[in-house]
Amino acid sequence: MALTEADALTTLEERFRAFRDEAPNIHGALLATADGHPILSSLTEVDAAATAAMVAATIGIGSRLAGVLGSNELEEVSVRTPNGYLAIFDAGEATVLTVLTGPQANLARINSFAKLHLDLLREVAIEMKAGA
Repeated sequence: MALTEADALTTLEERFRAFRDEAPNIHGALLATADGHPILSSLTEVDAAATAAMVAATIGIGSRLAGVLGSNELEEVSVRTPNGYLAIFDAGEATVLTVLTGPQANLARINSFAKLHLDLLREVAIEMKAGA
């Protein structure tokens, strides 16, 4: 049975809420298709659709740069500013996970979080696509 968008968003929010207890500098997250369409978002201060489109472009460039390193597989892209980090992870099934953090965030913890939760997020994305 396919998850409703509300159920999937609840599942995603529960995961982020649990992680925020360990890493309180996460400001939001976005699960989107690799071609720039938001699936689920907990972003509150930025437009999910516009962010998903920019993430798709970034993934395209990152994939090309991975080729410079002799790889055809991109795992993640990160952007660091004085205001925080934006980390983009390949979530499989043509989906990407984007995590926005504050400047004090620990990227090693963010990476651990992403790797621990990508399987569930992938399942949520598959369920969302099946329910569409």
